[in-house]
Amino acid sequence: MVHVYRIAVSEYPEIKKEELKQLIKAHSAIFKGYCLSYFDGDVRYSYFGDSLEIKDIHFDTEGGRLSFTVAIGYYDACKDKNTLDDPIFNVQFRFDKATSAIIFELEESLWHENN
Repeated sequence: MVHVYRIAVSEYPEIKKEELKQLIKAHSAIFKGYCLSYFDGDVRYSYFGDSLEIKDIHFDTEGGRLSFTVAIGYYDACKDKNTLDDPIFNVQFRFDKATSAIIFELEESLWHENN
């Protein structure tokens, strides 16, 4: 299932790269369902949104794409199997000129084709 998220951008269309990165990072919670969907809904995985780090971002007045890492924890009954990884995720976005917002359409299905 695709969920649509909007983030208001008061500086659109003059927003600078660093400002956009900070705005996205401040809304890191929107990526939780998308990131955890790669782990098939397994409750042993946790999302740590505060660790989100944008590795690459490209955009123009229409939209763009970004790559980010975020900590994903795995907790097992045996503590020596617990892990904390920083996988890379890639998403696209577009700007809605009418509402000055960034629009993310994120696939959050537990069984999407990337699994």
